Parts: sequence; structure tokens; C-alpha cells
Amino acid sequence: MGRVPDSLGADFAITMDVSGPDFGWEHFVEQVGVAGRVSIVGERTRLPWRQDTVRIPLVDPVPAYPFLLLHHHQNRHPLLTALIDFVTRDYQPFDPDHQWLPEPDRASFPPG
Repeated sequence: MGRVPDSLGADFAITMDVSGPDFGWEHFVEQVGVAGRVSIVGERTRLPWRQDTVRIPLVDPVPAYPFLLLHHHQNRHPLLTALIDFVTRDYQPFDPDHQWLPEPDRASFPPG
């Protein structure tokens, strides 16, 4: 899979800094607010409130983070079928008109 920060930054002409340690959500939100930075988190991520930060949904295109469900065909775990059914039940194919994927990943996720 492609490196999302590199591709996202290049495709949208933004500089992304993925360096540094993780000091938790409090520190993360503080740094976004005081340093005038921008960050991307999932829509349902629960973040601490700070008056100097704003959440803005990304749409058209929405960044898509592809995941793969890999399993060995000889795995006969009794819950594997239920897991596969759960993951595939609401599967929506990649929609290039409304979603963004890094260029290197697009061949693995053809549009529906």
C-alpha cells in the first residue's frame, strides 16, 4: 500500500509532518490549536475539546483508508465465517468521484 501522508500531501499540495512521538490526544489537540496546524482524524474519533480547534468534515473527495481482510483457506476457526460476513455485509466499492485513495493503492481497489 502507498504511504498515505506522502500521497495526500502531494495530491493536495499540503505539507505533512508525520514525525515526532505520540503524547496522547490532549497534546495532539493542543498542538493543532496553538501551532496553527491541520490534522486528519476519523469522523468518529473522540477528541478533547479546545476553543482554538475546529472540526471540519472532508468531503468530495473523502480520504479512504483501505483495509484488507486476509485469511488462510485452511483456517477453520468457527467464527471466521461470521467475521467475513460482518466485514463484507456493507462493503461499498471505491468511488473515485467522491473518495480519494493514494495512486499506488487504486489498482487494488477498482471502482464499483
